[in-house]
Amino acid sequence: MALLVRKIEIAKWRQNNIISGADASADAITNCMKTTSNKLSTWKIENSDKINEAVLATISNFQKFDKTDYIILEETFLSDNGLKIIPFPGNTPVYDLIDTHYDIVDLTYSSLGILKNQVIEHIKAEKVIRITARESKKILLKAIDEQRVDIDKLHPELQSKIKKEPLK
Repeated sequence: MALLVRKIEIAKWRQNNIISGADASADAITNCMKTTSNKLSTWKIENSDKINEAVLATISNFQKFDKTDYIILEETFLSDNGLKIIPFPGNTPVYDLIDTHYDIVDLTYSSLGILKNQVIEHIKAEKVIRITARESKKILLKAIDEQRVDIDKLHPELQSKIKKEPLK
């Protein structure tokens, strides 16, 4: 079963007490589920053990290392609930991950609600994966060592951080 990974900002989801049934804040929806052309970007992995692949695809576009939170959505659940998922080349300097990018397309207010409910269920079930800044750096440095990422393709600030402060 394929899985789709999406970066979220857990603090936005915790602005309201969603665990006790409060509605999600507008910030959670507008920041974490920001769409472009009614599409939401995700990274596809084959199983949860491959989460670092999706993390690598996202952090390689960062300006700095920071903690990040991710949710893993089941592709089958989304499809079964009428959401359309299509491959679309990803924006990442990790060339072997470009084709693992998928967009959830043709989103509407109602279908975005399905996604919102899934995020809330994951938060309630404590299924949010936190990657620390140090872990992010380790993942990226490993990819650079394996020549999966050209350091010169990274954001200049991130390049500078890597060159100044190698992992200890």
